[in-house]
Amino acid sequence: MVERFLAKTNFASQEDFIKNLKINVPENFNFGYDVVDAWAAEQPDKNALLWTNDRGESRQFSFADMKRYTDMTASYFQSLGIGRGDMVMLILKRRYEFWYSTIALHKLGATVIPATHLLTKKDIIYRCNAADIKMIVAAGEGIVLQHIKDALPECPSVEKLVSVGPEVPEGFEDFHQGIENAAPFVRPRHANTNDDISLMYFTSGTTGEPKMVAHDFTYPLGHIVTGSFWHNLDENSLHLTIADTGWGKAVWGKLYGQWIAGANIFVYDHEKFTPAAILEKIQEYQVTSLCAPPTIFRFLIHEDLTKYDLSSLRYCTIAGEALNPAVFETFKKLTGINVIHVEDYLTSVISSEMSATASLELLEAHAVISRSWLLAQIHKNKEITETQTEYSAFTQTDEELIRWYDREDHTRFDVCADDHCQRYQGITRASTEIVKQAIAATRGQVLTSDGKICDARFSKCCGGAFEEFQYCWEDVKYPYLLKQRDFRIFSSKFNDLSFENTLSGSGLPDLTDEQEAETWIRTSPPAFCNTTDKKVLSQVLNNYDQETTDFYRWKVVYTQEELSALILKRSGIDYGQIIDLVPIARGTSGRLWKLKIIGTKKTLTIGKELEIRRTLSTSHLYSSAFVVDKEDVSPEGIPARFILTGAGWGHGVGLCQIGAAVMGEQGYKYDAILLHYYIGANIEKLYE
Repeated sequence: MVERFLAKTNFASQEDFIKNLKINVPENFNFGYDVVDAWAAEQPDKNALLWTNDRGESRQFSFADMKRYTDMTASYFQSLGIGRGDMVMLILKRRYEFWYSTIALHKLGATVIPATHLLTKKDIIYRCNAADIKMIVAAGEGIVLQHIKDALPECPSVEKLVSVGPEVPEGFEDFHQGIENAAPFVRPRHANTNDDISLMYFTSGTTGEPKMVAHDFTYPLGHIVTGSFWHNLDENSLHLTIADTGWGKAVWGKLYGQWIAGANIFVYDHEKFTPAAILEKIQEYQVTSLCAPPTIFRFLIHEDLTKYDLSSLRYCTIAGEALNPAVFETFKKLTGINVIHVEDYLTSVISSEMSATASLELLEAHAVISRSWLLAQIHKNKEITETQTEYSAFTQTDEELIRWYDREDHTRFDVCADDHCQRYQGITRASTEIVKQAIAATRGQVLTSDGKICDARFSKCCGGAFEEFQYCWEDVKYPYLLKQRDFRIFSSKFNDLSFENTLSGSGLPDLTDEQEAETWIRTSPPAFCNTTDKKVLSQVLNNYDQETTDFYRWKVVYTQEELSALILKRSGIDYGQIIDLVPIARGTSGRLWKLKIIGTKKTLTIGKELEIRRTLSTSHLYSSAFVVDKEDVSPEGIPARFILTGAGWGHGVGLCQIGAAVMGEQGYKYDAILLHYYIGANIEKLYE
């Protein structure tokens, strides 16, 4: 639709936009016929208006619906004597009848005068006499109707009063009865010229009497800029502008430019503004674009935004006043979604995941796997979207709760900065020359297996053994993410540092076996990642992480009171006192992916790996590769203390960052490091 009215729709810069924006204005342009009816003819089922209210009602109107109802309304208004040049005032709050009436009046060539429901008797008298208003269409609410009735004796130009309900008092026409009984609409032979007045507003009157501001029939075309280039809307957008229809912001924020862009307009019809209710609507209906005054954003950030999924929002804009920088930064921090180039994204990730002291080989290896993982996620998301595949990361029964954290948050964007994604700290994240060098040296390089980009996971420390993908995430076994010991097996045939000859699983006990796992976890076998070398650790760990040196093997002690309170807080499930933590199933690194929690009130098996770690820590337990010792067990079987002895830091799938740092210090090149952790994979260059 936009292409019909613009000579050029894409611009390289603001200067290009200013110089080359050209609007093609049709002769006798009429928004009702040339936009609304055009959409209805070409895409009748296309969503046009999604209306909801604070009573739980909702209606989705298509453009075919809007044509039908606006034609019915136009015919009804004709029967009431309304035609070209007549002045009609609409006091309709956020009722969907505002859209019916506005478009119907455009089709008749009449003038629309939107007005707020806050007008008093005096205000209505002034407007009716100043503009020679012929008809008033109003929300059927007591106070609104009463002000109109009180004003009517002093408004000689007003011939008709119409109520959209629910109240239709004596002297008012019934809008809905009228449109239902209207004759088929016949388009006027000549509804308007471009110079006719289609829309008129009264100013606020802060510097004297309110002034009339008239807009001709070409006015909607000016808001192509609003909808397409400011709100950044397209045919897949669901746009919410918070504004009463009595204000000018409504027509430029929730009508003209938005429908020309092909967006679905979201309307929340409410009596009282409640920030939480707005957030609930954004979450429930997956609103993609929001425009509101800065005051609204100030209210929103005072809510607990962590309670709401606002991931659908792509663009937020303001109008009416300046936005406080602190409000902007807070809202962006909590909801902001960046759209950036892959290589720019990597600059932040690598700088965040690695230290400035990391070796070039380690940084190059990490650049390849971070790029691979990102592109694999993008491809997977596209695949899910295109095939409309249901993706679930959650199963629950009375006995078992199994959950993993992966793509369930990524329905409308590719990646985030949560635990199941990479550590991304924004495009302003400071970088170093060596990071930039590593990214540039490996530009376009990815890991592949069987012709597909590898889902190249990584963690801090594998604990001496690689975990397999399916024990942490969905039940898929990747050939390059196999069990293996993080240790070089030397042979006389392969003794150079350029080639890693470790065979899959060599020297690694069966850690899915409980006895073998316990022995492994309680000892400290040699491995690349079994190091306390501060120089090596500084390559991977940030300053605050370097305080921790017991991550290869670690211990956590909880009292009964601490553990039972912790599990209740983290899971929301009241197990009562904790009797036991029982290993049910382990992966190839000894990490638990099923753990039974036995309490005095409830027993439940939980999984997978990250769910277990989140449940047993105020943040995240180092890993789920742990064994449990109980101390001071009462005669009733209630332990006074639980001791968790564990191995590794993170999920252990794919590259072990500390192990890779050790390999880099020992002279391994980045490709040898990669092929050690991603068994049988290939390194390919996708783009220059």
